[in-house]
Amino acid sequence: MKIAIPLFGTRISPRFDCAPGLLLITTDDEGREIIERDEMVCQSINYIERINQLKTAGVDVVICGGISNEMQELLCRKNIEVIPWVTGDVQKALRLFTQGKLTPGAILCPGRRIRQWGFCKQRQSRKRGKG
Repeated sequence: MKIAIPLFGTRISPRFDCAPGLLLITTDDEGREIIERDEMVCQSINYIERINQLKTAGVDVVICGGISNEMQELLCRKNIEVIPWVTGDVQKALRLFTQGKLTPGAILCPGRRIRQWGFCKQRQSRKRGKG
């Protein structure tokens, strides 16, 4: 499995389409153990080229901060799963992902418990038929 995370230093970039680079992580088939890390520079390419590069690189999952509905839909059409609106440290996000505990809207600040953006909680409860 291959995971892409847009970078802003050691944090997840606030916007998928504005990130100057992406961290590419290769894991075992279950996504539990990290095998390889690489970086992709994507500063001067448009969002269509960025999505095509991700598909060509074999990316299965994108963990990102803010993303437009259009970009998320384009990624999904390429069979790339999107875990959006994740804020905070890249390593913490990877650890939660490999444990199967990363959810859309997770706020991963140092020294704090994991929280979630309110609009993501509302969206999840509507999908489950609770709101």
